[in-house]
Amino acid sequence: MSIKTIDDVNFRRIGENLKRIRNAKGETQQDVADAIGMQSYGNYERGTEKISLWRLLQVCEHFHVDIRKVIEGCSSAFCLEWNQDVKSSSEFRHLMECIRDECTKMTNEQLQTMLNVGQAINRGK
Repeated sequence: MSIKTIDDVNFRRIGENLKRIRNAKGETQQDVADAIGMQSYGNYERGTEKISLWRLLQVCEHFHVDIRKVIEGCSSAFCLEWNQDVKSSSEFRHLMECIRDECTKMTNEQLQTMLNVGQAINRGK
């Protein structure tokens, strides 16, 4: 099974990854919530609230981590392998379509921030 809709994403797993990264950085949930200007950060870690792509990018930027570390294993039956083979796969194409759909909901400022994050990730390779 691959990620075909947002319902296929295991948000609890993403939350577990966020918690692991936050703990490794020595921060509290409140530290993160304050830094990115939101109140519901703890809900994302518990997987009780679905994190939007925009919020996920903000959290990744705050932690200075690649988004791939956070979404690793985010589908119970699909593990993203970030290599050339995946870039040609239907799963990767579908993931990119989901990201595109999320982008259509963003303001120009949010899109610029997302572009900046993507460029920073790319520079880190």
